[in-house]
Amino acid sequence: MLLPNDYWLDKILTKSFLLSPRALRHMAIDDEFPLTPTVMALYDLRTRAQCEWSTVIVDAKFGCLLTHRTTRQLINHFLHHNLVDLHLSRILLLYHQRRRFLPLILGNAVYLPLHGAQQTTSDWIGLHWQRYFFQNRAAQWVQFQTLNHYHLQFAYSSQRSLLRAIHDACYLAHYCYWLTVQLVQNLGYQLQASTVRNLLWLFEQCSCTLHKNLPPTAAESKRFLQTFQIWTLQQVVALPEFSWSAQMQQQVVHEWSALLMGHRYLW
Repeated sequence: MLLPNDYWLDKILTKSFLLSPRALRHMAIDDEFPLTPTVMALYDLRTRAQCEWSTVIVDAKFGCLLTHRTTRQLINHFLHHNLVDLHLSRILLLYHQRRRFLPLILGNAVYLPLHGAQQTTSDWIGLHWQRYFFQNRAAQWVQFQTLNHYHLQFAYSSQRSLLRAIHDACYLAHYCYWLTVQLVQNLGYQLQASTVRNLLWLFEQCSCTLHKNLPPTAAESKRFLQTFQIWTLQQVVALPEFSWSAQMQQQVVHEWSALLMGHRYLW
């Protein structure tokens, strides 16, 4: 049975602290715990020698939990059941030429990996749960304070700018938001933005070359949605159940795309 998660509020949650005997006494082990938008962070324990567990999950409701599943397994399991979110995140990255940048854009939830693309597992931070952050380059760590007053600390390379990574993730989230606004308005509805003041609002007034082009024009939105549509069709026709040749796949994508031209988008 989980203990009240108030225990964690006055602690700085580092991996060393989380693996200490006094902290372990307050954590349940749950290998079936799902990754949902209430998860505030994932601590990757694979780098810790002789550690029995693979990940610490920090959840807004349940506090800290241990699991034998790696952060990669948790992310992959979540995306397996949220394929549209996965496809949209990938297309956002490819469309904006961010091939080595790997945030997950899931509507109001944005998860940012704290290690490079070459890592098989990583610490992950839910930006939608963070109030502010601080990067100590000399000591090579970053610390976040969550909206519910947890203090999360991670190792972070002094060669990388966390501010830049958060900026780019926020831009992609804002771009996705404006696409959704335009789609919803075309259907005659209104979309209300979240009023929770988390890190996703940090660059609300940013005037960089990326942000100054938001919201995207109708033509830009149409180009992106057509790219998303074609990429999604390519994933569908490549399913092993069809057993189509590469030439057949290309022909089917071309014909389906022609049928969906104009305003009749797949999404």
